[in-house]
Amino acid sequence: MSGMDLQVVVVTGGASGIGEAAARLFAGQGAAVIVLDTDDELGAAVETGSGAGRISFVHADVTREDDLAAAFETIEARHGRVDRLLNCAGIARIAPVRVDCAADWDAVIAVNLGGSARCIRHAVRLMPHGGAIVNVSSIHSLRSGGSLAAYAASKGGVDALTRSLAVELAPAGIRVNAVQPGYTRTPQFLRTATAMGGGDPEKFIESLRPTIPLARVATPDDIARAMLFLCGDDASYVTGASLLVDGGVCAKL
Repeated sequence: MSGMDLQVVVVTGGASGIGEAAARLFAGQGAAVIVLDTDDELGAAVETGSGAGRISFVHADVTREDDLAAAFETIEARHGRVDRLLNCAGIARIAPVRVDCAADWDAVIAVNLGGSARCIRHAVRLMPHGGAIVNVSSIHSLRSGGSLAAYAASKGGVDALTRSLAVELAPAGIRVNAVQPGYTRTPQFLRTATAMGGGDPEKFIESLRPTIPLARVATPDDIARAMLFLCGDDASYVTGASLLVDGGVCAKL
């Protein structure tokens, strides 16, 4: 059982990719979903395409404290509470440590790690009767490659944040977990795949298949369904966990 009927669910980065898939899935399960994102055009499209008015869009940059304060004030005025928070907002930058990449490092950490922490601080104030939080980490928190240190460090931080807050917030009845997606067909991933495939993303994706035991990259819906499980009644005794959703990549030697 997902137990999402009439739940108030906030999805950061919900205008595209994993966040959009999660917003649509949870809305389809009966939740009232609030999408926070900086892309007004895509956010409006998700809102108008939701059906039954179950998704609403609020412009918010997770790196800006004033944006988040205003967004959660709006959520409180409309709904009075938050039941679930899905931290999907994230960016990736190629940032070799031997070159001047300070701006890229700062941006990645600010969105991926700092943004998750900021949103949690605001959301828990509206969870007086408990709730569930799911952060989006990555397989890069466990295994990574060159020039992705900022991204890997940010996602490792997300896993550590998840574990610590699971302990801190348990007395308040708030569960905190994370998903660790593998290769996933998000717009961000497809941009990288296009560059790596010399203009043909499918060429790069085909090169990945031998490294994936399930022999395919994930869809955003694959990740969203794992998030639904972690938010639902069937995961009521799960907190502090980081769930791999990678097709077996990290299980393979």
